[in-house]
Amino acid sequence: MKLWQKIAVGFSVIIMVNILNFIILMYQEQKQEVLQHRVDDAVEKQLTLKQIVADHIRWKVNVLVAILNEKMPRVEVNPSLCRLGKFLNRVSATDPEEKRILNSLSSIHENMHQGAYKMQALFRPGAEVDDVFDAMTDIYNRDINKTSKKVFELLDRLEKIYDKRAEDAILAASKWASITRTLSITLNFLMLFTAVVFGLWIARSITKPVLTLKEGINHLAQGDFSKDIEIKGRDEIGEVAHAINGMLRNLRPLLKKISDGAKVIEKEAATVEAYSENAAHGGELAADRAGKMLMVSEGIVQSIIEEGQSINEISSAIQEISQSTTRANEIVNNAVEKAQVAGDTINRLGRVSEDIQGIIKLIGDIAEQTNLLALNATIEAARAGEAGKGFAVVANEVKELARQTADSTEEITNKIRAIQTESQAAIDITGEIIEIVGQINELISAIAAAVEEQTAVITDIASKVDEQNQGAQNLVEEAKVAAEAARSAVEGARQNLENIKKLLQLAREFEEDVRKFRV
Repeated sequence: MKLWQKIAVGFSVIIMVNILNFIILMYQEQKQEVLQHRVDDAVEKQLTLKQIVADHIRWKVNVLVAILNEKMPRVEVNPSLCRLGKFLNRVSATDPEEKRILNSLSSIHENMHQGAYKMQALFRPGAEVDDVFDAMTDIYNRDINKTSKKVFELLDRLEKIYDKRAEDAILAASKWASITRTLSITLNFLMLFTAVVFGLWIARSITKPVLTLKEGINHLAQGDFSKDIEIKGRDEIGEVAHAINGMLRNLRPLLKKISDGAKVIEKEAATVEAYSENAAHGGELAADRAGKMLMVSEGIVQSIIEEGQSINEISSAIQEISQSTTRANEIVNNAVEKAQVAGDTINRLGRVSEDIQGIIKLIGDIAEQTNLLALNATIEAARAGEAGKGFAVVANEVKELARQTADSTEEITNKIRAIQTESQAAIDITGEIIEIVGQINELISAIAAAVEEQTAVITDIASKVDEQNQGAQNLVEEAKVAAEAARSAVEGARQNLENIKKLLQLAREFEEDVRKFRV
């Protein structure tokens, strides 16, 4: 069943329930109108009967007044013209009891008015009545009083019938209203229940297939083409699922062919890649060897050039060494003289240090004597008591100054001793320097003689190096040609190998993408 058909069925059921509810409400309204009409009719008749009773009471009173006054009663004698007569003419009985009462009222009511007519006849011309009062009283008692009591009794019974009819109609209306209300509430609950059931049915009819369809589409999004979407419905969602299943059945063979083709392409590309790698590897070896030969040749040329430069530099260096040797000889002689002067100066510094040490010893003795004097002054100040406190303070200051002088003297003595030690070490080192400088002077003289001998040998080596350089230049040119040819071959092989690798990578990626789809 289609979704719109399901929705149409649900709405049709709800509409039918609403129509049924409307029909019941309309019927109830009509029934209420009928019952209300009955109530109104019964109430109206009750009011009419009350008015009839009142009219006939007044009618009897007027008759009695006429009897008492012995006059002709001025009352209605035609039963069809009074209110009760008109009522009896227009009313129709709806049940047997009412019909019997109405029939009885009609005859009795006529007799009652007939009595009034008889009374009026007593006062007509030609009437011969011995005693009018007795005659009227006799007619009243015989034809009016008894019949009026029966009329009132029947009217009371008729009023009770109408009262009961009104009560029955009201009770029936209330009962029917309760029944109608119960039916309406039941139908409303039924409609609500139908709407809920219909909503759940529609929701289940839509939600479950949609979830199944969503799950199937998620499998497709993940590349799983091996399962059909299992939706058995014939609605729009089922048609979509059937269409997707048809698409899957058409795609599976195609994906399998693509997967097989990708594997073949990958296999062939791998074979071509292996051949290309071998060719590229051989070209690289040849290019590498040519490059190495070129590098060796260039290295040889560079070495020869560097040797020539080195020989020239050696020649220049030897000349500079010769000149430097002469200058070094002069500098060494000057250094010897300076070292001797420094040694003499240091000797004099040692003697001055000894003199200073004597002076420092004298200062230390003075500080010791001052300390003793300060101690004696402190003792004397203590003996003097309060008067010697100021002198004691001065004595303490002098004592402290003497102590600081002794400490400084000791420190100066230590530093002078250190200077003397260092001066003696400098004197010893100066002597060693003078001895070493003498040895250097002898070595420089020997170097100068050797430099003169090597100058001729280096000149001969320089000429031979120039000849080797020319031959190496020719070798380098040949190696460059071979290396360029090898590089061209290797570049072509590499380009071919790169293209094949790209093809192989594409084949692998293609095969990997196809492998994601499970068929």
